[in-house]
Amino acid sequence: MLEVKHGSMELPGFWRIVWFGKLEHVPSATTAAPSIKVYLQHLPRWPERTPGSRTTECINAGDIPLFHLNAVLHDGVVERLADNPWTRRKCLTLDLGRDNLRVIRRFDRDDQGDFIVPVTNDYLLSDSDANALFLCIGQGGNPFRYLIPCVEVFRFFYAFSSTLAKTALTGAFLTPDSHIWDVNKSWVNWDERMAFLQLRKRMLDNDARHLAIYAFVPGALERAREIFLAASGRDAGEPTRFVRALPPFDGRVTFQAQIRKRERAGCARTLITQLVSCDWRLPFDRIEFRRDNDGVRAKDSDPNRPVSRWNRSRREEIPPPPNGLTLVRGPGNRDETPWQLTSEDINARFPKQSRIITKKLEREETETRSGRAEPSPLRPPASLGTTGEVRTSAESIAEALIAGLKQAIVSEAMIDTAVDPRAGDAAYLQTAELLLDMQRRHLAEVEFICASPKIAYWKSVLLNVCPNDLGCDASAWLYVDPERTKPRLVLIASIRWEGRVRYIIDFQRKRPRECSMLVLWNEEEAELPVGYLGQALLACQKARQVTLVGLEHLPITWGRLRHKASLEGDGAADRFLVRLFEVACYEGLAE
Repeated sequence: MLEVKHGSMELPGFWRIVWFGKLEHVPSATTAAPSIKVYLQHLPRWPERTPGSRTTECINAGDIPLFHLNAVLHDGVVERLADNPWTRRKCLTLDLGRDNLRVIRRFDRDDQGDFIVPVTNDYLLSDSDANALFLCIGQGGNPFRYLIPCVEVFRFFYAFSSTLAKTALTGAFLTPDSHIWDVNKSWVNWDERMAFLQLRKRMLDNDARHLAIYAFVPGALERAREIFLAASGRDAGEPTRFVRALPPFDGRVTFQAQIRKRERAGCARTLITQLVSCDWRLPFDRIEFRRDNDGVRAKDSDPNRPVSRWNRSRREEIPPPPNGLTLVRGPGNRDETPWQLTSEDINARFPKQSRIITKKLEREETETRSGRAEPSPLRPPASLGTTGEVRTSAESIAEALIAGLKQAIVSEAMIDTAVDPRAGDAAYLQTAELLLDMQRRHLAEVEFICASPKIAYWKSVLLNVCPNDLGCDASAWLYVDPERTKPRLVLIASIRWEGRVRYIIDFQRKRPRECSMLVLWNEEEAELPVGYLGQALLACQKARQVTLVGLEHLPITWGRLRHKASLEGDGAADRFLVRLFEVACYEGLAE
């Protein structure tokens, strides 16, 4: 098996995974999958269990299939332990009926004031990100007889690959027809105990059998959807979120599990740290599947795209890198590196599933219409990869040009003395006055943002200067005077209100009501990187108009807001604040 080293946890020596905490940010269907916090403890005398120093790291959510609680890592590589010294293996028969399950937080207490979950790591009490969720399974009148971390439920039932783990956390199960399987082409024959799935492009072959659970087993799809809906909810407006996962089926099943028993006040509780195997079985004898991205013969010939004449055969597998694969949080050598459990690993997790015949159907008489004379050569193996989404090079370069400006110390060289804040229409200064009023009256948190190498000040308000030395030509649009001596100024600010964040970009105008201000936000209405604001400013300068039509690749939403009479007089700041958070997504229609 290929050795996998985790770059984020490539700590020298031996370390044990003590705990999984919260997701690093709010999951969204339009942004990359979140990372998850991992708590580790050094083992300086391994194989002795003497504890050493502690640390925390974050890993891509797509790496969850590779790790479990109490796993031991040696220089970032998981050790293959015959027996785990912190737990013991036990065979358990559990009732997973919905009425027998409840979800609690790690530090919740019972009626006697004791922790429901026996807490042995007191240092976690002071870390809010460690307060993860547990699934409680009742037995014999004790509703807390068995306790399983919800992250472990997620790993065992939903994380068969990096792709499947991210699918559950980014909301793809809300619209499975768009992202996972073709609903119209997939079907099930209960009499013959047979199912067929038409997989979408991103899904992996080894996930096909398990995806049949969500496609055809009653209630399973709803359970998968609940993972994203629970994590993306707005509880308390916290930036980090819980992983909440329930098994995708009901009924009594038998597990092999790693456990720790605890007695407290005469009440027995069993902490399940790792689910090893389960005897549940899909109600099928045969599952067949195809993929959307298999080749298909064209019905009509196209002289502009001739059919090539070489015999298409299955491409060779790219040989594994000689020194193993290192997974990192940032970009690897190449694109995203999907990771999946092998068929043997999946069969070991669900032994009875191995009896189900799973077959991939190949399309016959397929031909490519690319016009290439021969197949493209094999790429060399990548030794550095990532299960996270990789940004485009254009996005990385553009953000790098502006990175750090928000935290930079303003120098005299940055201040442009050739500008005139009062030239032209002063509507953008009215916006500044409203924001200052919000600050004075504590209506909202307001921050004026530097997203350009040149700045100016009006009162205490920081203003950005156009052009910003990022390659724009000196067009008249970038100046407020005909002689092109007074660069246009731009007000950029963030407004945080009731846990929501929106941004405004308001340009100095040559004439009254010449253009409106932009309002930006992301789906979670959380903080945006300053680089996104810099790219938005650059997009307007290049387009020579106040629009973000050319920034579809960024995970942001935007709309327009015009100055109106309602933004003047008493209570104007209050009305302006409400209007900012009522701006709708721009759809290319009237402003």
